[in-house]
Parts: sequence; C-alpha cells; structure tokens
Amino acid sequence: MEKGSDRDDRSVAVVEDNDDIRNLEVLALTKEGYSVRPFADGRSFLTGFAKDKPDLVILDLMLPDIQGEEILREIRKDTENAEVQVIIVSAKTMLTDKVLGLDSGADDYIEKPFDILEFLARVNARFRNVPGTKKMEFAGLTLDPNAHQAFFRGSELHLTNAEFAILRELIAKGGSVVSRQHLIQVLWGHVDPLTTRTIDMHVRAIRLKIDDREGKLLQTVYGIGYRLSEK
Repeated sequence: MEKGSDRDDRSVAVVEDNDDIRNLEVLALTKEGYSVRPFADGRSFLTGFAKDKPDLVILDLMLPDIQGEEILREIRKDTENAEVQVIIVSAKTMLTDKVLGLDSGADDYIEKPFDILEFLARVNARFRNVPGTKKMEFAGLTLDPNAHQAFFRGSELHLTNAEFAILRELIAKGGSVVSRQHLIQVLWGHVDPLTTRTIDMHVRAIRLKIDDREGKLLQTVYGIGYRLSEK
C-alpha cells in the first residue's frame, strides 16, 4: 500500500481475544495501509473507544468479559457513533445470530474461519460504502445516512439496520429494480436460500411501517427483486 492513499487516515479497532486471529487481522490490515489498534477484551476497547473513536470496529462476539452484542449496543445507543462502522467476525454461524447482529447495528458479518483476502475485501468495501452527507429522497421517502434517520411523508420511521440498508439501496436506484441477490450481498456478503427468505421478511416489515401492505409503493418484481414506485 502506497503512502498518501485515503486508507492512511482510516483507523480500525480490532476487538478479538484469540491472539493468533487478532495478530493475523492486525498484520493484514496494517499491510493494507490502515491505522490499527488491537484490543484483547471488551473493557479495554470501550475505554479506548471513549477516548478515540475509530472509523471501523472489527468485533468478535465471544469475548472473555463483555460480550460483543453488549459492546455493539453500547456503540449504537449514541447517535454520535452513527458513522462508526462495525464488522462482526464470529464463530457463531447460525442465521439467527447474523440477523440479530445486523439488526442490532452491525454493518457486516463474517464467519470464522475466514479467508484473509475475503476479510480484507469486506473491510475495503465498507469504506467504499460509507454514506455521503447528502439526504436521499424518492417516492415520499427521505433517508439521512449520517443521522441514520428515515422518514415517510414527514413521519419518522423506526427501522432496523437491515431495513435502513434495504431502503437506502432502493432509493439510490430511483425506481429501478434491485435484485434480491444484490440486497443480500449488501447485508451479508454472500447468498443462500435462507438469506433470500430473510430479505422478503425485512421487506414485509418495511411495508407495514409505511402502510403499504399491498405493495403499491415498494413493489415486488417477481423472480428478480424489488423497486420503489412514485405512482
């Protein structure tokens, strides 16, 4: 990695109690050009986080003191941390664990064991996907990525992290079709039948929140995915 790239200013905190895994992640991220701070437990991370917030947190769920889920809640309860991205890296591989992690505010979920090249690709992708400062508007929906707020015809929507990400992709397409596969890649990074059904569940939840039970605004394009309609 050449100095002077935008990664030189990107800071990553690695929260992992396994020495071998932590050292591997730190070495790989450092070689990639990131500024990295390692933490072997949750308490030391939260102390460091309060003093100097990183741009991204690599978070193990099973830590010796404070569990990763609690750390994630602690980060997300403060709206000032909205721009801090979190990637969970965990040996918990059940779909329910992934859905809970993403809905609790994680931006990505990587299963252990992982390929280091995929790990770096997912980290790099998160920085490419950092939301801009502009609000997004389409079909009566307004999203503020920085404040992580959503509104429909002036009324605030209380969305999960996954629902927010889905609407962000749909609004960005401005009425064009967004495939289920694309939405799955955005949320989980890989495709399988269970995650496809989970996308459908999140879409149904969004429709309830915008009073669109018949799918006239958030339309299903059968066999492909979804789109928003201004009609």
